[in-house]
Amino acid sequence: MGNLLLAAGFFFIGLGFILLYKPHWILYINKIVRDKLFNDGDMLLERKKKGFLFLLLAIISFSVGYDYQTNHLRNRSARFISEDRLLYTSLLCLYDKQYEKSKSLSEKVLREDPQNAEALYQMGAAQILLGETGKGVALWQKAAQLAPHSAEAVQLKKFIQTEKGALASWTP
Repeated sequence: MGNLLLAAGFFFIGLGFILLYKPHWILYINKIVRDKLFNDGDMLLERKKKGFLFLLLAIISFSVGYDYQTNHLRNRSARFISEDRLLYTSLLCLYDKQYEKSKSLSEKVLREDPQNAEALYQMGAAQILLGETGKGVALWQKAAQLAPHSAEAVQLKKFIQTEKGALASWTP
């Protein structure tokens, strides 16, 4: 869309300069358009060809425009979801026992901000609940270095203990 607007801007700048500084070009282009494009004799003989051409161009334009609008806008909205929203959704998935989804959402946050303690706690909890206790404990230790007195860590620890039972090998 931006390229189309840029091209239209250049077209109108060129048209403005032509109108101001080259009036004989206007007469020449007008003659070509009148003789070749809108000539009554040619128009009546080749109206079906030109009509088909314009319909084909319209279909192509609509399909490309629709594809651009649907795909580009969907990707743009996916990029602009805030970290807080992703973490909240990850926490909801964790409480709904959708541990893989919670883990993937936490990974998205950690790709943007590797030092996000809340994401580390949630991803660690998801990994512990998935049975990957070693990786989960390592993430919890890293998160504890970043935010040792996190209220979320206390809540997640209680949740893990109720889901998994008391973990003998894990004491963050």
